[in-house]
Amino acid sequence: MDKGILIVLAVGLGLAYLIVGFVGKLQNEDDRLISENQIQAKQDMAYYKKDVVGNDILVFKNEMPDADKIAVWKRSSLHRVLIELFPNFSGMKEFINDRILDDDFKQKFLKYINTVEDGYFSGSLNADQAKEKIDQLEL
Repeated sequence: MDKGILIVLAVGLGLAYLIVGFVGKLQNEDDRLISENQIQAKQDMAYYKKDVVGNDILVFKNEMPDADKIAVWKRSSLHRVLIELFPNFSGMKEFINDRILDDDFKQKFLKYINTVEDGYFSGSLNADQAKEKIDQLEL
């Protein structure tokens, strides 16, 4: 009796493995079955490059509207890293300079960070408000 249960369990696990593999393969081959987040992530990968040290950098096309650049930025892992650097504003500026390749967007972003920095150090923004402003990024 114990051998029968083990055989049924082994066959069931094998069948489950084959089904999961088959469905995964179908999802990769057919964009209609991929979730919206997966499609967005696939599209966002076109904006990523690696620098000489292997760090991810964002490379935007100049003809892209700023709203699209901001949306890609907010979905990127670089966005979370920048927030973690708070309150090291010089580190944030260096990070932006190193990790974004689009001079126009970079200059607007750095100007925005300077505004948040001024507000934070003048006392008009507390730490949570400053982080929220950085997180929102409204150029």
